[in-house]
Amino acid sequence: MIYDIIGYIAGITCTINLFPQIYIIYKRKSAEDISYCALTLLEISAILWIIYGYYIDSFQIIICDIILFILNGQIIIMKYYYKNIYENNQLNNI
Repeated sequence: MIYDIIGYIAGITCTINLFPQIYIIYKRKSAEDISYCALTLLEISAILWIIYGYYIDSFQIIICDIILFILNGQIIIMKYYYKNIYENNQLNNI
């Protein structure tokens, strides 16, 4: 029972650590400092954790990593979106 609670707390804290990054990207309208490589590795890691969680029948791992996958995907989308806006503005200024 205590290990389930520890698992949920660990999953929640690991998952919510992306919220400040999403907020900063939104405020700055830029994510150029964030590596696509790191984001891709985090997505692969989340997928593997979801598979592992399913294999060992761990609801905590599955849910937390699904949320992690979605939030990291949001960062990837924002990085791509703001990069395209910046490039289009640069082309319009020429």
